[in-house]
Amino acid sequence: MGASIIVGTKRNPIMTLCTQLGVGVYKIEPSCPLYDHDGAPVTEDVDTAMESTFNRLLEESARLRTCLFYLKPHAIASRRWILR
Repeated sequence: MGASIIVGTKRNPIMTLCTQLGVGVYKIEPSCPLYDHDGAPVTEDVDTAMESTFNRLLEESARLRTCLFYLKPHAIASRRWILR
C-alpha cells in the first residue's frame, strides 16, 4: 500500500491503528510548492494558473456528477469539454 492522507487525527480509528502499530505519521504543511520539469520552483503566475485549472476541473467534475446523478444527458452533451 502506498502513502495515504489521514484527515482528522482526533477520535480517528486509523490514527489509533497507526499509533498501536508504530506507523510514523507526518503533518502536511499548508504550502505545497510546484516544481518545473528541471526541479526549479515555478513562478507565482504559473502556480496561480495551475490552481485555477485544478479548481475548474473540480467544479466541472462535480457538475458532471450531478448531471449523471439526475440523468440529464442533454446537459452533458451540450457542454464543451475544453478548459478555457
